[in-house]
Amino acid sequence: MSIGFIKKVILWSGLFASSTLFAGVRDIGNGGAGVYCQATTNSPERLQLLDIYEGQILLGISPIESSVPYEKQAMSHAAYLDNLIDNKDSYFEERITHIMSMLRFLPVGVGLGNTNDLNNIIYPKNCQIVQVLNYTDQDVIYVDSDLWAKFSETEKTAAILHEVVYEYFRAENSFIVGDRDSIRTRRVIAFLLGGRNLKKVDESLPTDKKLMHCETNAYRESGKPLTSLTLYQRADSGLTYVQFQSINGRRLLSQAAFDVNIDSPKSVLIAQITSSIDGDITVKIENFFQDSFADEKIEIRQGSELSSSVMECWPPESP
Repeated sequence: MSIGFIKKVILWSGLFASSTLFAGVRDIGNGGAGVYCQATTNSPERLQLLDIYEGQILLGISPIESSVPYEKQAMSHAAYLDNLIDNKDSYFEERITHIMSMLRFLPVGVGLGNTNDLNNIIYPKNCQIVQVLNYTDQDVIYVDSDLWAKFSETEKTAAILHEVVYEYFRAENSFIVGDRDSIRTRRVIAFLLGGRNLKKVDESLPTDKKLMHCETNAYRESGKPLTSLTLYQRADSGLTYVQFQSINGRRLLSQAAFDVNIDSPKSVLIAQITSSIDGDITVKIENFFQDSFADEKIEIRQGSELSSSVMECWPPESP
């Protein structure tokens, strides 16, 4: 079977266009935001973490409320998060402990300026977005004490987990550029607090045969993000399973994959990827099923952003 079939891949995702860059020496530019609605004659005062509000409106997910102290609630999610990334060293347990040690509660009457990383598309009318926490580069997370006191234990849990998950998504390395907004983090928190399961990136991988691994080399060459994917052969159906590990330099925390028949040559293939956290992505492959192992070209479009670079592919026995 000939596998060097990808000449051009175009990914579209309208959910995560990121143009915000972190600026400033002390303010990293991120933190937990809330939706605050003052009391009226028809409704009581209300404060929700933005993650919870968006989860209810956009995803139809409501949090499972609990009166258990937020410290214990937050820690109860550590093992699940570690399992999602196949971490055996209790990474999230350590980070939750550390994040809680970073909290610094401001005096009553002192608020926080809004950060620049929300990129939210909805908010309730006659209400306002307020900053509840702000993560700084001084290893301190400032907390608006007045707003924090209005949170339920579950909302406080969500706020802690928001900081932990966003810290993970922001982290950079040689190939990962890190998230520049908290959109994906807010979706993760809505799923976690709503008791919904996320499908692991490598869950239910075909065990029959790994065909090829592909990566873009643009980040090493010009500072552009990395996309990586692996192809597996399904023995039962003969289909090829295409699994992404990263897209446009973003770590994946839930599965993004699709099946395709590569035995039938096609000039254009269009497939849909549905990821709980990364949304719906359309994959377009041109010059499908070619007989060359030469460097492949990949173009990735997310929102209004377009990146183009060379994709290198090699069989599993190659270095």
